[in-house]
Amino acid sequence: MNLDSKTANNVQIDYIPSSDTSVIIREDVLPVYAGCFYVDDEILKSFTEKLTQETFKRIENIRILESFKILEDNWDGYNAPAIDFYLIEKCKEIVNSFALHIQPDIFPTGRNSIQFEYESDDGKYLEIEIFLDKMSLYYTDNETEIDNDNISFDKANIFISKFHSQFFCNP
Repeated sequence: MNLDSKTANNVQIDYIPSSDTSVIIREDVLPVYAGCFYVDDEILKSFTEKLTQETFKRIENIRILESFKILEDNWDGYNAPAIDFYLIEKCKEIVNSFALHIQPDIFPTGRNSIQFEYESDDGKYLEIEIFLDKMSLYYTDNETEIDNDNISFDKANIFISKFHSQFFCNP
């Protein structure tokens, strides 16, 4: 792989083309979203604020997942099974994963799954449903609809990153 560099506002950014994992900025690691490589002070400030918000959201999501452990059979009034302990632990691992850059809203479902949900002000909606043995993804915006019944965490995380790219790129 070739390492390329870009410079914006006297900040050098090194990145690996075709990699969506990270760029190096002032010896810190900043996730790459949708090919956004030029970072100015406002974007860096916005990213830092968003990172702080995501840290608090991560802690809150762990608390939410822990609360699912007390749900008993028929918790929703429609005969939903209790949420499986191992499923909750699996979701906690995902939430705590550094690969999950943007924290979702989290809900239990009546299908013995846990739903990670993202919704934007401009009408985009992304839902990732996590089961013990698989993940499914549903995405819609004003023009596109994607429904994938079996998706890997890595591919789901790419959707999440692209979904939230407006937080990190210049308009």
